[in-house]
Amino acid sequence: MDGFGWSEHTRGGCLNFSIGERVGLLSVLPDRGTIATMRIVRDLTDALGFSEEELLQSEITQDGTQLAWNPDKDPNKDIHVGEVGRTVMLDAIKDLDESGEVTSHILEVYERLESESTGTQIRAVKSDNP
Repeated sequence: MDGFGWSEHTRGGCLNFSIGERVGLLSVLPDRGTIATMRIVRDLTDALGFSEEELLQSEITQDGTQLAWNPDKDPNKDIHVGEVGRTVMLDAIKDLDESGEVTSHILEVYERLESESTGTQIRAVKSDNP
């Protein structure tokens, strides 16, 4: 086994994101939209962003526009994502798709968001048990 197990994802609206996925999503969220959309974007930005504790714990550093972190200290974070927030993220990723700019991190996030919106509740999660 490759270190990944299958786990049932509860319907609470929480999704689990790695640092790379969070950074990728932050970079694709829209910077313009309706008042309602931008309020959702603001909430998502706050949730996906990093606290001072996370910056120190994960050894996150920034050099210009590039972020780096210690991959051994990359704790995934559960983030509440409502239906509108999920739609905003899916639409942003679809815009990337149209311009051929989807990365592997974003593809994984897209597939999870898409499966959540279609009701599929199974996802891969990191497991310490081989």
